[in-house]
Amino acid sequence: MSRPEDLRQAAENMLYGLKADDTLKYRIIQKASVQPKSQMHLPLRAAPVLFTVLTVFLIAVIGLNSIQSVSSAVPGEIKAFAAGKTESGMDSLFPAEFRPDSVISIRFDQSFPIQDAGQCTALASVLCQQAVRTSESDGVLPLKLIISTSDGKEYCFGMQAPYLEGDDGIRWSCPAFFDEIENIIK
Repeated sequence: MSRPEDLRQAAENMLYGLKADDTLKYRIIQKASVQPKSQMHLPLRAAPVLFTVLTVFLIAVIGLNSIQSVSSAVPGEIKAFAAGKTESGMDSLFPAEFRPDSVISIRFDQSFPIQDAGQCTALASVLCQQAVRTSESDGVLPLKLIISTSDGKEYCFGMQAPYLEGDDGIRWSCPAFFDEIENIIK
C-alpha cells in the first residue's frame, strides 16, 4: 500500500470483515498520512548547547588564569592574617591611626620621662608589634604609663610588668617592652 486512499480496501482484506466506525477509520488515515519525525534533529539542537557550555568553560579557565596571586617578598614566606574581629573588635593596643614615630614622651608615674626620639619610637614600636591581648585579670595594675604624641594625644595605661591595661579594661602582655625599659634605664 503506497497511497492512503487504498487503506480502506487493505483494511477490509486484512481484518476479514471486522468493521470500524468512521472516527477510527479517520484516525488510521491521519496516522498513515503523517510523516514520522526524524531523530536527526536532536543532535542538531544539542550542538549549540554543547558549544555554549564549552565557551563558558573556556572563558572561566582564562579568567581564573589571569588572576594574580599575592606575591611575597621572600620566596617560601607564608602570609597569614586573622579573619574577623576579636571579642572587643580591637586587635592592637593603640588605635589604627597611631604612629610610633609620633611619640615624644613616655612617662611612668613619678619617674623621669623618656624623651629621646629614638628611644620613644623604639618603645612604641615594641608595644605596637609585640603586645598580645591576654585574659589575665588578677588585681589592679598600680603604676601608670603615659605616652604623649606630637599631635597632642596622650595614651594612659595601668602598668605592672609584663602587663598593660587600657582605659577600656583590656589587658595586654608585652614582656619585650619591659625588657627595653630595663635596657634604657641601665
